[in-house]
Amino acid sequence: MEDKRNFKDILDLRDFCIRILLDHKHLSDPKPDFFMKALKSFIKEKGFTKISSRNSLAYLKDRVVFMKKPGAYVAFFVDVRVRKRPVIYATSFTKIIVEDFTYYVGSIKDKDSVMIFAPHFFHRYRERTKCDSLDDAIVNFMGYLLAAHYDEFPIPGSTSGEVLVKFSEGVGFGHKTGTGIQGKDVVFYKTFVTHEMLTEEQRALVEVKKP
Repeated sequence: MEDKRNFKDILDLRDFCIRILLDHKHLSDPKPDFFMKALKSFIKEKGFTKISSRNSLAYLKDRVVFMKKPGAYVAFFVDVRVRKRPVIYATSFTKIIVEDFTYYVGSIKDKDSVMIFAPHFFHRYRERTKCDSLDDAIVNFMGYLLAAHYDEFPIPGSTSGEVLVKFSEGVGFGHKTGTGIQGKDVVFYKTFVTHEMLTEEQRALVEVKKP
């Protein structure tokens, strides 16, 4: 179900975000041993015996591995530049139901800035990047989130913390607000557009050239 909730103002949105942070304050990415176990299982399925073997690392290079847990999506990739000490980078989104709507929330416990996605964001991401399903849209987005740097651009003159966040495939529209909880900020993502859909003003702000 798409999010039809209308926030009255930035204070209403901030209160909503604080509620999520307080109700789910222990939410965090899985522990390193979870990913190591998952990685060993993954390469075994692909016919490899050791993570650090040349063939295994060649297969893992630039590859994002996705897992779906009950109520959550998990993605990770392995930095294979140091053969004997590969490093795992990971992210996760947890599905949270608030007033019959599903929100997707990144790690809270161990982050200074928390991502909260309205369901509308992934419906538009699916539509505009032509993913086959909502699940495909979410894991596809997570892959780009892990593999590429993304930049945040405050909208000049906004009184509600409006931001544009530039990703590989487009731009997320949202609001950034402080919460007063352990110094944490929240970026609440409302919707997604491709680079081609940006206005000239938005294109200039996020430094995207006209195609």
